[in-house]
Amino acid sequence: MGRWSQPVWEHGNRSDHNSFVTRSQRPTTVNRLGTDPVLTRRQAIAAAGSVALGCALVACRDDGPQRRSAGTPVTAGEGKEGSGVEVNVQSIDNTFRPGRIEIAPGTAVVWTNLGRTEHDILPVEGDDWGVATEDFPSGATYRHVFTEPGAVPYYCSIHGSTDFGMVGTIVVTDR
Repeated sequence: MGRWSQPVWEHGNRSDHNSFVTRSQRPTTVNRLGTDPVLTRRQAIAAAGSVALGCALVACRDDGPQRRSAGTPVTAGEGKEGSGVEVNVQSIDNTFRPGRIEIAPGTAVVWTNLGRTEHDILPVEGDDWGVATEDFPSGATYRHVFTEPGAVPYYCSIHGSTDFGMVGTIVVTDR
């Protein structure tokens, strides 16, 4: 017997509670569209599952590794030591946003970890600033005031290297 001709016990008839019929002999019900409602229900479940999977994949997408480049800088106004001028940088999974900023001397840069995982922030050269992984979990912030003019590249050692991956650059102008 084929898949649809397997014997089943039919209980719908009150006069004969144990009639033995095959599925091919059972009456089928159709909806207004003329299709089998079970098939439509399966299609709806499959479509809903596909949409949910697609949404989950988009939400969990990886921004991919970033190469160090000039990019479009974000520029902060005049800053002086203790002036209260701040520029925000978001640490998102696998990227810093913005990746390049230009600031005046004395401007504070505030990194906020908006990613799902912990990060660290390390200067490419030197070790007089930065934050360790255990001090920068998801939701944490780190603040540093830059006073010396020049380009200051930095990176996350968990999600990149000094040249590739999760990298950023701060340009302190000589204004």
